[in-house]
Amino acid sequence: MTLLGQVNEGLRDPRGTMRWLASLDLSRGGQWQVLLLSALIAALANHVGLLMTVDFSITPRDPIEELVLQNATMMARQPFVHAIVFASMLVISVFMLYWVSRMCGGTGGFGAGILLIAYVNFIHTVLFLGQLAIFVLSPPLASLAGIAVLVLTFWVFTSAISELHGFRSLFRIFVMILMTAFGCLFGLIFLLTIVGVILPGGPV
Repeated sequence: MTLLGQVNEGLRDPRGTMRWLASLDLSRGGQWQVLLLSALIAALANHVGLLMTVDFSITPRDPIEELVLQNATMMARQPFVHAIVFASMLVISVFMLYWVSRMCGGTGGFGAGILLIAYVNFIHTVLFLGQLAIFVLSPPLASLAGIAVLVLTFWVFTSAISELHGFRSLFRIFVMILMTAFGCLFGLIFLLTIVGVILPGGPV
């Protein structure tokens, strides 16, 4: 099956794709390598997206806009740091998803959870690249495409979680995703503080 065929299958049947991933005979090291490859591809796509969509010459109008521009500038100037932060976030997501799913009665294994995060991240990256292509043709239309990307990614994520952990309650899945997201948010703030993005005097 071609790469586009695999992406299409991943969008068409997330549950079936998750079953296939969980059945793969990969070592733990192999599973982490798949996640790392997914992270590197996504970081590269996000870096290209930053360069294409952010106007670094604008003058910030308020402290929040200044902080956002500062972070974006740092990421654009230091792609290696960008990749490390992105990969670290995926690793945090793996652990958060596993711990939260266990708290909620999930039955999926840790290794399959690694592949789940890699799979959802890969699907999101492909959709994001499609959004960037639309941005080149029509920036306003790209905003609508961004909504579609979020909806499709969320649908794939919830379907894969439901299949892996045996959840049937959409509310339970939503709560689990929300708790995972909050954990990842705190992890992101911690990581950005370490690399000096948020601390005064950090790299810009």
